[in-house]
Amino acid sequence: MKNIQKNSSTEYAIDSTNYIVPHDFDDSKFAWVEFLSEKERNICIYSFEKLRKYSYLVDKKFGHISFLRLLANNKLFIVRNLNKCEIRDLNSDFKLIHSFDHIGDEVIAVDIYVNSSKIILNEMELQNIQVKNKDNYNTEDYLKIPIKQNNQYDNQVKGVEGHKNIEEENISIVLLDIDGNINIWENLSITKRFNLYDIKGIDKDLKDKQFFSMGYPYFIKANQNYYAISTDHGVFIITPNY
Repeated sequence: MKNIQKNSSTEYAIDSTNYIVPHDFDDSKFAWVEFLSEKERNICIYSFEKLRKYSYLVDKKFGHISFLRLLANNKLFIVRNLNKCEIRDLNSDFKLIHSFDHIGDEVIAVDIYVNSSKIILNEMELQNIQVKNKDNYNTEDYLKIPIKQNNQYDNQVKGVEGHKNIEEENISIVLLDIDGNINIWENLSITKRFNLYDIKGIDKDLKDKQFFSMGYPYFIKANQNYYAISTDHGVFIITPNY
């Protein structure tokens, strides 16, 4: 691994099979699937801090694994069987914590971000600061929180990676499917946000050619203000006020 800021490199050796599919990396852990046979696979996580490999055996009945995403608190988000979504604990029995069905067909891209406003509101409540409207909180109230804790939470909301105590209630999971639906799982429930084909600012000829017909790897990046979606015709940036 190369650390660009420190201009240093470290080598690691991970035992695995010859056929693996890498899925996620957050600077301290690496997630992948290793194939043992046509019927058996291991879901694997390697901790670079502990120099330890976690593996859990799954059989053919578990279904195709489309995405693995590392979460805080030693948890993992999985999309399997095209649109079955799960959050599991990385313990000995791979305990199921949450599960939901994606609204729509095959999931082709996933992104996860921390809902910063919820973390700020939670801290304000802990400090017994009155929040008049949770949907439109007063920034001045947030500034009443001690400076040290402001910095702590500003750092904490930069992303999921590296944060040890972000609960599922404070994250948003954004899912893109092959039909152009963008759904979001937050507050422990899933809702449809919009369909790319319904966006008025996109030319009709591009919609007629379809956005995801060429079978490329597709990507979505999101936060509370924007959605960036890669398609066969380029990347579209969508705001919540689409």
